[in-house]
Amino acid sequence: MVTLRIDSIQNPRYQATFERYKLGKKYNPRQSIVGTYLLADWLAETPAVIASGRLFDHGPHGKPRLKSGAPQYNLANSYDKVVLAVADQPIGVDLEKIRPYDYHRIHRAFRPEELDYLAGLSGAEQVRATFKIWTIKEAVLKLVGMGIPGGIRSMQIDLKTFAHANRYGQSIRLSPLYVGMDYVGTIAQFEE
Repeated sequence: MVTLRIDSIQNPRYQATFERYKLGKKYNPRQSIVGTYLLADWLAETPAVIASGRLFDHGPHGKPRLKSGAPQYNLANSYDKVVLAVADQPIGVDLEKIRPYDYHRIHRAFRPEELDYLAGLSGAEQVRATFKIWTIKEAVLKLVGMGIPGGIRSMQIDLKTFAHANRYGQSIRLSPLYVGMDYVGTIAQFEE
């Protein structure tokens, strides 16, 4: 079972902290603070304890995890949204805001069959599908603890259902993440 916590950098709860650190309109540091608060709420700790890092260590490729080993968690953010996904097994999550995008810029990151699939779409449908495939790639790489250096083209995605992927013989279940009409997201977990 996956538990999600979703919040926004627009939430009044965080504004005093943003002002105290003079963050202005910078997305990344504000997203990081919201992620810290989401982790603090989930673990019933203070944000200071979370920020200290003493509850966490890192996997072999640098993915943060609880020192206790379970449950597993993963954070994702895009623009004003931040998501915390928690599960009893390894999990990866990614989120992207839908925005204009030139799909010709993705040739290095997408496999030929993915590019062919996208070439058959147009307009808003193509943009949404591009971000859907991208969130699958990132969620899978976050699941295995590798991030982008782990091989953005290293998986085969079921382009008919977007429900499964395979990476080096590992079967991965994909679930959509809904946080609003202008976002697309994916949750990735190993098949049981």
